[in-house]
Amino acid sequence: MWESVHGQDRAVGMLERASQRPGHAYLLVGPRGSGVEHAIRCFAAALIRVTDDERSVRLALRGAHPDIVEFEPTTNTYTLANEIREPRGGETYRRDRALPRVIPEIHRAPIEGNRKVVWLRDADRMSPEVANALLKSLEEPPPRTVVLLSTERPDALLNTVRSRCQRIDFAYVVEAPSAASAALRAAFGA
Repeated sequence: MWESVHGQDRAVGMLERASQRPGHAYLLVGPRGSGVEHAIRCFAAALIRVTDDERSVRLALRGAHPDIVEFEPTTNTYTLANEIREPRGGETYRRDRALPRVIPEIHRAPIEGNRKVVWLRDADRMSPEVANALLKSLEEPPPRTVVLLSTERPDALLNTVRSRCQRIDFAYVVEAPSAASAALRAAFGA
């Protein structure tokens, strides 16, 4: 499973070790194309201990396992009353009421196993209000839940959010040139 994450030996090693004795929250930092998203799915599969179950691994790697819940903002930022918690008096819904919200999902029991993973993509798109609402759940999620935040811009997150997560950085990966592009360069003497 991990062998498909290329050029990230250091980060993968950290994730493999972390999966043995997981903390409560992780901040995974890396640019698109670095393999960070695939590594997160591998990490989530390892966290819920599905590495021996081929069906569960396939579901985890596709982002379809019921104990791995992925969130991404529906607008430019995560909205408190739509993605994070239930709306309160005077707040309006901008999406389907049946869709899961982050805080209740963190506290919901796993469906198939003993652990669940909640992943917030583009965590840098949390407003200070949203980040502050999420702090308690980041700091003390139920023992069966691991929260993953991913971002390309960690400095855009509140210090209080970053301090509650174990950070794992993914390097920018330069792809090796394809045979076709190497042949084209050779033809033009570049």
